Amino acid sequence: MSFRNRQIFLIFILVLIAAGQTSAQRKYNFFYGKVLDQVTNNGIPDVNIYFEGSRKGTISNNKGDFSFYIDTLPMIMVVSHIGYETKKLLLDKTSFSLIVYLQPKIQQLEEIVISGKSNYETVFRDQYLNVIDYEVDTGNIFVLINDLRSARSAVICKDFKGDTVAWNKILTINPKKLFKDCLGNIHVLTGDSAFQVFRDSKRLMLIYPVALKKFNDVLVNCVCSTRDMLFIRKFEKNGQTVSYYKVDRITNQRQILTAIEDSLKTKMLRRNPRDNDLLMQSVQPIGREDFVDWSYVHKILYRPISTALCKIGDFICIFNTVAGTIEFYKIDGSYAFKLQLLIKNIKEGNWSKDIYIDEGKSKVYTTFIQNGYYFLYTVDLNTGELKKVLSIAHLYPEKLQIHDGYVYYLYHEAGSGDNKELFRHSIF
Repeated sequence: MSFRNRQIFLIFILVLIAAGQTSAQRKYNFFYGKVLDQVTNNGIPDVNIYFEGSRKGTISNNKGDFSFYIDTLPMIMVVSHIGYETKKLLLDKTSFSLIVYLQPKIQQLEEIVISGKSNYETVFRDQYLNVIDYEVDTGNIFVLINDLRSARSAVICKDFKGDTVAWNKILTINPKKLFKDCLGNIHVLTGDSAFQVFRDSKRLMLIYPVALKKFNDVLVNCVCSTRDMLFIRKFEKNGQTVSYYKVDRITNQRQILTAIEDSLKTKMLRRNPRDNDLLMQSVQPIGREDFVDWSYVHKILYRPISTALCKIGDFICIFNTVAGTIEFYKIDGSYAFKLQLLIKNIKEGNWSKDIYIDEGKSKVYTTFIQNGYYFLYTVDLNTGELKKVLSIAHLYPEKLQIHDGYVYYLYHEAGSGDNKELFRHSIF
Protein backbone atom coordinates (compact mmCIF):
# COMPACT_ATOMS: atom_id res chain seq x y z
CA MET A 1 0.00 0.00 0.00
CA SER A 2 1.40 3.35 -1.03
CA PHE A 3 2.08 6.11 1.47
CA ARG A 4 -0.79 8.21 0.08
CA ASN A 5 -3.22 5.30 0.33
CA ARG A 6 -2.13 4.73 3.93
CA GLN A 7 -2.93 8.36 4.71
CA ILE A 8 -6.40 8.06 3.19
CA PHE A 9 -7.02 4.82 5.07
CA LEU A 10 -5.89 6.39 8.36
CA ILE A 11 -8.18 9.39 7.86
CA PHE A 12 -11.09 7.04 7.13
CA ILE A 13 -10.44 5.09 10.36
CA LEU A 14 -10.28 8.32 12.39
CA VAL A 15 -13.60 9.50 10.92
CA LEU A 16 -15.25 6.20 11.86
CA ILE A 17 -13.88 6.42 15.40
CA ALA A 18 -15.11 10.02 15.79
CA ALA A 19 -18.55 9.07 14.49
CA GLY A 20 -18.71 6.17 16.92
CA GLN A 21 -17.75 8.39 19.84
CA THR A 22 -20.41 10.96 18.86
CA SER A 23 -23.03 8.23 18.69
CA ALA A 24 -21.94 6.86 22.06
CA GLN A 25 -22.06 10.31 23.64
CA ARG A 26 -25.58 11.01 22.35
CA LYS A 27 -28.02 10.83 25.26
CA TYR A 28 -31.46 9.38 24.67
CA ASN A 29 -34.34 10.35 26.94
CA PHE A 30 -37.02 7.75 27.61
CA PHE A 31 -40.58 9.06 27.92
CA TYR A 32 -43.64 6.98 28.71
CA GLY A 33 -47.26 7.64 29.57
CA LYS A 34 -50.91 7.25 28.73
CA VAL A 35 -53.45 9.07 26.54
CA LEU A 36 -56.88 9.44 28.19
CA ASP A 37 -60.27 10.79 27.16
CA GLN A 38 -60.74 13.94 29.25
CA VAL A 39 -64.46 13.20 29.74
CA THR A 40 -64.56 9.43 30.34
CA ASN A 41 -60.97 9.01 31.66
CA ASN A 42 -60.64 5.91 29.45
CA GLY A 43 -57.47 5.14 27.51
CA ILE A 44 -57.55 6.05 23.79
CA PRO A 45 -55.99 3.52 21.39
CA ASP A 46 -54.17 4.29 18.11
CA VAL A 47 -53.39 7.92 18.97
CA ASN A 48 -50.87 9.51 16.61
CA ILE A 49 -47.79 10.95 18.34
CA TYR A 50 -45.09 12.79 16.44
CA PHE A 51 -42.52 15.53 17.02
CA GLU A 52 -42.31 18.89 15.29
CA GLY A 53 -39.25 19.16 13.06
CA SER A 54 -38.66 15.40 13.14
CA ARG A 55 -39.79 12.33 11.23
CA LYS A 56 -40.00 10.28 14.41
CA GLY A 57 -43.32 9.19 15.87
CA THR A 58 -45.31 6.46 17.55
CA ILE A 59 -48.88 5.43 18.36
CA SER A 60 -50.61 4.43 21.59
CA ASN A 61 -51.58 0.80 22.16
CA ASN A 62 -55.10 -0.51 22.75
CA LYS A 63 -55.02 0.78 26.35
CA GLY A 64 -53.71 4.23 25.43
CA ASP A 65 -50.17 3.55 26.67
CA PHE A 66 -47.14 4.84 24.77
CA SER A 67 -43.39 5.13 25.15
CA PHE A 68 -40.48 6.42 23.06
CA TYR A 69 -36.85 7.50 23.10
CA ILE A 70 -35.80 10.96 21.96
CA ASP A 71 -32.37 12.56 21.84
CA THR A 72 -33.31 16.25 21.50
CA LEU A 73 -34.82 18.40 24.25
CA PRO A 74 -36.79 20.60 24.47
CA MET A 75 -39.16 19.25 21.83
CA ILE A 76 -42.81 19.82 20.88
CA MET A 77 -44.84 16.59 20.89
CA VAL A 78 -48.04 16.60 18.84
CA VAL A 79 -50.83 14.25 19.93
CA SER A 80 -53.80 13.80 17.58
CA HIS A 81 -56.75 11.48 16.99
CA ILE A 82 -59.92 11.70 14.92
CA GLY A 83 -62.73 13.20 16.98
CA TYR A 84 -60.41 14.92 19.50
CA GLU A 85 -58.73 18.30 19.76
CA THR A 86 -55.06 18.13 18.78
CA LYS A 87 -52.69 18.77 21.68
CA LYS A 88 -49.14 20.15 21.48
CA LEU A 89 -46.99 19.37 24.51
CA LEU A 90 -43.59 20.69 25.52
CA LEU A 91 -41.12 17.93 26.38
CA ASP A 92 -38.25 18.80 28.68
CA LYS A 93 -36.71 17.26 31.78
CA THR A 94 -39.50 18.28 34.16
CA SER A 95 -40.87 14.72 34.11
CA PHE A 96 -40.40 11.71 31.84
CA SER A 97 -43.79 10.30 32.86
CA LEU A 98 -46.75 11.92 31.04
CA ILE A 99 -50.52 11.73 31.34
CA VAL A 100 -52.10 13.24 28.23
CA TYR A 101 -55.80 14.13 28.21
CA LEU A 102 -57.51 14.70 24.87
CA GLN A 103 -60.69 16.74 24.73
CA PRO A 104 -63.49 15.51 22.45
CA LYS A 105 -64.03 17.86 19.52
CA ILE A 106 -67.10 20.06 19.88
CA GLN A 107 -68.33 22.30 17.10
CA GLN A 108 -68.09 25.85 18.46
CA LEU A 109 -69.07 29.21 17.05
CA GLU A 110 -66.14 31.30 15.89
CA GLU A 111 -65.09 33.91 18.46
CA ILE A 112 -64.87 37.47 17.17
CA VAL A 113 -62.80 40.42 18.30
CA ILE A 114 -64.85 43.04 20.15
CA SER A 115 -63.81 46.67 20.45
CA GLY A 116 -65.38 50.08 20.81
CA LYS A 117 -67.02 51.90 23.70
CA SER A 118 -70.51 50.66 22.84
CA ASN A 119 -69.66 47.20 24.19
CA TYR A 120 -68.93 48.16 27.79
CA GLU A 121 -71.36 48.97 30.58
CA THR A 122 -71.16 50.58 34.00
CA VAL A 123 -71.49 48.30 37.03
CA PHE A 124 -71.13 51.02 39.67
CA ARG A 125 -71.10 54.79 39.21
CA ASP A 126 -71.97 57.61 41.58
CA GLN A 127 -70.71 61.18 41.47
CA TYR A 128 -70.22 61.23 45.25
CA LEU A 129 -68.94 57.67 45.76
CA ASN A 130 -65.47 56.41 44.86
CA VAL A 131 -64.82 52.71 44.21
CA ILE A 132 -61.76 51.74 46.26
CA ASP A 133 -61.80 48.09 45.27
CA TYR A 134 -64.02 45.20 44.20
CA GLU A 135 -64.13 41.39 44.06
CA VAL A 136 -66.28 39.23 41.78
CA ASP A 137 -67.74 36.24 43.62
CA THR A 138 -69.71 33.24 42.32
CA GLY A 139 -73.03 35.05 42.15
CA ASN A 140 -72.29 38.58 43.32
CA ILE A 141 -69.95 41.54 43.10
CA PHE A 142 -68.62 43.05 46.33
CA VAL A 143 -67.74 46.74 46.00
CA LEU A 144 -65.73 48.73 48.56
CA ILE A 145 -66.60 52.42 48.34
CA ASN A 146 -65.98 55.66 50.18
CA ASP A 147 -68.12 58.79 50.26
CA LEU A 148 -66.16 61.75 48.90
CA ARG A 149 -68.23 64.14 51.03
CA SER A 150 -67.83 62.46 54.42
CA ALA A 151 -64.75 60.25 53.79
CA ARG A 152 -66.75 57.33 55.24
CA SER A 153 -66.52 53.86 53.68
CA ALA A 154 -68.91 50.96 53.12
CA VAL A 155 -69.18 47.56 51.40
CA ILE A 156 -72.00 46.92 48.92
CA CYS A 157 -73.01 43.57 47.42
CA LYS A 158 -74.56 43.66 43.93
CA ASP A 159 -75.92 40.93 41.70
CA PHE A 160 -74.86 40.64 38.07
CA LYS A 161 -77.92 42.64 36.97
CA GLY A 162 -76.56 45.61 38.91
CA ASP A 163 -79.10 45.54 41.75
CA THR A 164 -77.91 46.02 45.33
CA VAL A 165 -78.75 42.88 47.32
CA ALA A 166 -76.90 43.58 50.58
CA TRP A 167 -74.91 46.32 52.27
CA ASN A 168 -73.38 47.27 55.60
CA LYS A 169 -73.55 50.36 57.72
CA ILE A 170 -70.84 52.97 57.38
CA LEU A 171 -67.52 51.41 58.39
CA THR A 172 -65.68 52.75 61.41
CA ILE A 173 -62.37 51.41 60.08
CA ASN A 174 -60.15 52.76 57.32
CA PRO A 175 -60.29 50.07 54.61
CA LYS A 176 -57.55 49.75 51.98
CA LYS A 177 -58.74 46.90 49.76
CA LEU A 178 -60.81 43.74 49.38
CA PHE A 179 -59.27 40.29 49.25
CA LYS A 180 -60.73 36.95 48.16
CA ASP A 181 -58.94 34.02 49.79
CA CYS A 182 -58.33 30.54 48.38
CA LEU A 183 -61.42 29.22 50.18
CA GLY A 184 -63.69 31.79 48.51
CA ASN A 185 -64.17 34.13 51.48
CA ILE A 186 -64.16 37.93 51.00
CA HIS A 187 -62.15 40.08 53.43
CA VAL A 188 -61.76 43.80 54.08
CA LEU A 189 -58.13 44.74 54.75
CA THR A 190 -56.93 47.81 56.63
CA GLY A 191 -53.38 48.94 57.33
CA ASP A 192 -53.07 46.51 60.27
CA SER A 193 -56.10 44.19 60.35
CA ALA A 194 -58.28 41.89 58.24
CA PHE A 195 -62.03 41.33 58.59
CA GLN A 196 -64.10 38.61 56.92
CA VAL A 197 -67.25 39.80 55.15
CA PHE A 198 -70.33 37.84 56.22
CA ARG A 199 -73.68 38.19 54.49
CA ASP A 200 -76.81 37.81 56.58
CA SER A 201 -79.80 38.32 54.26
CA LYS A 202 -79.56 41.97 53.20
CA ARG A 203 -76.89 42.89 55.73
CA LEU A 204 -73.13 42.64 55.40
CA MET A 205 -71.14 42.28 58.61
CA LEU A 206 -67.40 42.28 59.30
CA ILE A 207 -66.41 39.37 61.54
CA TYR A 208 -63.34 37.51 62.82
CA PRO A 209 -60.88 40.43 63.00
CA VAL A 210 -57.24 39.30 62.86
CA ALA A 211 -53.89 41.06 62.74
CA LEU A 212 -52.81 41.69 59.15
CA LYS A 213 -49.41 40.01 59.66
CA LYS A 214 -51.03 36.80 60.83
CA PHE A 215 -53.58 36.99 58.00
CA ASN A 216 -50.78 37.41 55.45
CA ASP A 217 -48.85 34.47 56.89
CA VAL A 218 -51.87 32.16 56.75
CA LEU A 219 -54.05 33.14 53.80
CA VAL A 220 -52.37 35.52 51.35
CA ASN A 221 -50.04 32.86 49.96
CA CYS A 222 -52.75 30.21 49.71
CA VAL A 223 -53.67 30.61 46.04
CA CYS A 224 -55.98 27.65 45.39
CA SER A 225 -57.81 24.87 47.20
CA THR A 226 -59.57 21.58 46.49
CA ARG A 227 -61.40 19.22 48.80
CA ASP A 228 -58.18 17.48 49.82
CA MET A 229 -55.41 19.97 49.02
CA LEU A 230 -54.27 23.52 49.58
CA PHE A 231 -51.82 25.05 47.10
CA ILE A 232 -49.32 27.52 48.55
CA ARG A 233 -47.11 30.10 46.85
CA LYS A 234 -43.85 31.22 48.48
CA PHE A 235 -41.66 34.09 47.26
CA GLU A 236 -37.92 33.67 47.76
CA LYS A 237 -34.67 35.44 46.76
CA ASN A 238 -36.25 38.90 46.97
CA GLY A 239 -39.21 37.85 44.83
CA GLN A 240 -37.08 36.53 41.94
CA THR A 241 -37.99 32.91 42.76
CA VAL A 242 -41.47 31.54 43.36
CA SER A 243 -42.07 28.05 44.76
CA TYR A 244 -45.44 26.28 44.68
CA TYR A 245 -46.39 23.59 47.21
CA LYS A 246 -49.31 21.25 47.73
CA VAL A 247 -50.44 20.73 51.33
CA ASP A 248 -52.64 17.82 52.39
CA ARG A 249 -55.57 19.32 54.33
CA ILE A 250 -55.78 16.29 56.65
CA THR A 251 -52.15 15.40 57.36
CA ASN A 252 -50.66 18.89 56.72
CA GLN A 253 -47.85 17.23 54.77
CA ARG A 254 -46.23 19.59 52.29
CA GLN A 255 -44.66 18.69 48.95
CA ILE A 256 -43.13 21.03 46.38
CA LEU A 257 -44.65 21.08 42.89
CA THR A 258 -42.27 23.40 41.08
CA ALA A 259 -39.95 26.37 41.56
CA ILE A 260 -39.78 29.25 39.07
CA GLU A 261 -36.70 31.47 38.99
CA ASP A 262 -35.77 34.52 36.97
CA SER A 263 -32.13 33.52 36.58
CA LEU A 264 -31.18 36.73 34.75
CA LYS A 265 -32.41 38.88 37.65
CA THR A 266 -30.72 36.73 40.30
CA LYS A 267 -27.41 37.01 38.38
CA MET A 268 -27.87 40.79 38.25
CA LEU A 269 -28.35 40.83 42.01
CA ARG A 270 -25.16 38.86 42.59
CA ARG A 271 -23.23 41.32 40.40
CA ASN A 272 -24.78 44.42 42.01
CA PRO A 273 -24.54 44.23 45.83
CA ARG A 274 -26.07 47.71 46.20
CA ASP A 275 -29.22 46.56 44.41
CA ASN A 276 -29.43 43.64 46.82
CA ASP A 277 -29.02 45.99 49.81
CA LEU A 278 -31.82 48.24 48.52
CA LEU A 279 -34.12 45.23 48.02
CA MET A 280 -33.54 44.16 51.61
CA GLN A 281 -34.82 47.57 52.80
CA SER A 282 -38.57 47.17 53.28
CA VAL A 283 -38.99 50.76 54.55
CA GLN A 284 -38.81 53.58 52.01
CA PRO A 285 -35.83 55.94 52.50
CA ILE A 286 -36.53 59.56 53.45
CA GLY A 287 -33.97 61.28 51.24
CA ARG A 288 -35.11 62.10 47.70
CA GLU A 289 -32.12 60.56 45.90
CA ASP A 290 -32.19 57.42 48.06
CA PHE A 291 -35.94 57.11 47.53
CA VAL A 292 -35.56 57.33 43.74
CA ASP A 293 -32.94 54.55 43.76
CA TRP A 294 -35.00 52.43 46.17
CA SER A 295 -38.19 52.86 44.14
CA TYR A 296 -36.45 52.03 40.84
CA VAL A 297 -34.98 48.82 42.26
CA HIS A 298 -38.21 47.66 43.96
CA LYS A 299 -40.83 48.69 41.42
CA ILE A 300 -39.07 48.50 38.06
CA LEU A 301 -35.75 46.64 38.01
CA TYR A 302 -36.57 43.74 40.35
CA ARG A 303 -40.32 43.47 40.41
CA PRO A 304 -41.46 40.13 41.92
CA ILE A 305 -42.10 37.38 39.40
CA SER A 306 -45.66 37.43 38.08
CA THR A 307 -46.83 33.80 38.03
CA ALA A 308 -50.15 32.09 38.69
CA LEU A 309 -51.53 28.81 39.99
CA CYS A 310 -55.22 28.07 39.51
CA LYS A 311 -57.74 25.29 39.08
CA ILE A 312 -59.07 24.91 35.53
CA GLY A 313 -61.58 22.11 35.12
CA ASP A 314 -59.96 18.92 36.39
CA PHE A 315 -56.42 20.34 36.45
CA ILE A 316 -54.19 22.47 38.61
CA CYS A 317 -52.29 24.76 36.23
CA ILE A 318 -49.09 26.65 36.97
CA PHE A 319 -48.26 29.53 34.62
CA ASN A 320 -44.51 30.10 34.37
CA THR A 321 -44.30 33.57 32.84
CA VAL A 322 -40.49 33.51 32.91
CA ALA A 323 -40.24 30.49 30.57
CA GLY A 324 -43.65 31.09 28.97
CA THR A 325 -45.06 27.65 29.85
CA ILE A 326 -48.11 26.07 31.50
CA GLU A 327 -47.61 23.02 33.72
CA PHE A 328 -50.67 20.80 34.18
CA TYR A 329 -51.14 18.72 37.32
CA LYS A 330 -53.95 16.39 38.31
CA ILE A 331 -56.12 17.43 41.25
CA ASP A 332 -54.00 15.33 43.61
CA GLY A 333 -50.94 17.35 42.56
CA SER A 334 -49.27 14.71 40.36
CA TYR A 335 -47.64 15.97 37.14
CA ALA A 336 -49.51 15.46 33.84
CA PHE A 337 -47.94 17.49 31.00
CA LYS A 338 -46.67 20.93 29.92
CA LEU A 339 -47.51 23.43 27.14
CA GLN A 340 -45.45 26.19 25.56
CA LEU A 341 -47.22 29.58 25.52
CA LEU A 342 -46.73 31.01 22.03
CA ILE A 343 -46.15 34.55 23.28
CA LYS A 344 -43.53 35.41 20.64
CA ASN A 345 -46.13 35.06 17.88
CA ILE A 346 -47.97 38.17 19.15
CA LYS A 347 -46.63 41.48 17.86
CA GLU A 348 -49.32 43.72 19.37
CA GLY A 349 -47.65 45.49 22.26
CA ASN A 350 -45.82 44.08 25.27
CA TRP A 351 -46.96 41.04 27.21
CA SER A 352 -48.28 42.05 30.63
CA LYS A 353 -47.51 38.57 32.08
CA ASP A 354 -50.87 38.74 33.87
CA ILE A 355 -53.05 35.63 33.80
CA TYR A 356 -56.85 35.85 34.15
CA ILE A 357 -59.12 32.87 34.76
CA ASP A 358 -62.81 32.64 33.93
CA GLU A 359 -63.65 29.82 36.34
CA GLY A 360 -67.26 29.51 35.18
CA LYS A 361 -66.25 28.89 31.57
CA SER A 362 -62.86 27.23 32.32
CA LYS A 363 -61.03 29.69 30.06
CA VAL A 364 -57.70 31.44 30.42
CA TYR A 365 -56.77 34.92 29.20
CA THR A 366 -53.76 37.21 29.15
CA THR A 367 -53.18 40.78 27.99
CA PHE A 368 -50.81 42.75 25.80
CA ILE A 369 -50.34 46.51 26.30
CA GLN A 370 -49.63 49.09 23.63
CA ASN A 371 -49.73 52.86 24.23
CA GLY A 372 -52.01 52.37 27.24
CA TYR A 373 -54.50 50.13 25.46
CA TYR A 374 -55.07 46.60 26.73
CA PHE A 375 -55.70 43.77 24.27
CA LEU A 376 -57.22 40.61 25.71
CA TYR A 377 -56.15 37.23 24.30
CA THR A 378 -57.58 33.81 25.06
CA VAL A 379 -55.12 30.95 25.65
CA ASP A 380 -55.73 27.62 23.88
CA LEU A 381 -55.14 24.98 26.56
CA ASN A 382 -54.47 22.32 23.93
CA THR A 383 -51.79 24.07 21.88
CA GLY A 384 -50.63 27.15 23.84
CA GLU A 385 -51.74 29.41 20.97
CA LEU A 386 -53.18 32.86 21.70
CA LYS A 387 -56.11 34.51 19.99
CA LYS A 388 -57.25 38.12 20.33
CA VAL A 389 -60.83 38.46 21.56
CA LEU A 390 -61.14 41.98 22.96
CA SER A 391 -59.74 45.51 22.84
CA ILE A 392 -60.63 47.20 26.14
CA ALA A 393 -62.15 50.60 25.51
CA HIS A 394 -60.44 52.53 28.33
CA LEU A 395 -56.76 53.44 28.63
CA TYR A 396 -54.87 51.82 31.52
CA PRO A 397 -57.77 49.97 33.19
CA GLU A 398 -57.11 48.88 36.77
CA LYS A 399 -57.58 45.48 38.43
CA LEU A 400 -58.94 43.26 35.67
CA GLN A 401 -61.04 40.24 36.65
CA ILE A 402 -62.93 37.89 34.33
CA HIS A 403 -66.15 36.11 35.19
CA ASP A 404 -68.74 34.35 33.06
CA GLY A 405 -67.72 35.97 29.78
CA TYR A 406 -67.19 39.52 31.13
CA VAL A 407 -64.01 41.39 31.93
CA TYR A 408 -64.41 43.72 34.94
CA TYR A 409 -62.11 46.65 35.69
CA LEU A 410 -61.81 49.97 37.51
CA TYR A 411 -61.37 53.24 35.66
CA HIS A 412 -61.47 56.97 36.29
CA GLU A 413 -63.29 58.60 33.40
CA ALA A 414 -62.34 62.17 32.54
CA GLY A 415 -64.97 64.65 33.66
CA SER A 416 -66.55 62.25 36.16
CA GLY A 417 -65.10 63.85 39.28
CA ASP A 418 -62.46 62.39 41.55
CA ASN A 419 -63.98 58.94 41.81
CA LYS A 420 -63.15 55.63 40.16
CA GLU A 421 -65.96 53.64 38.62
CA LEU A 422 -66.50 49.92 38.01
CA PHE A 423 -67.07 48.76 34.42
CA ARG A 424 -67.49 45.49 32.64
CA HIS A 425 -66.93 44.54 29.03
CA SER A 426 -68.57 41.59 27.25
CA ILE A 427 -65.92 39.31 25.75
CA PHE A 428 -68.25 37.65 23.23
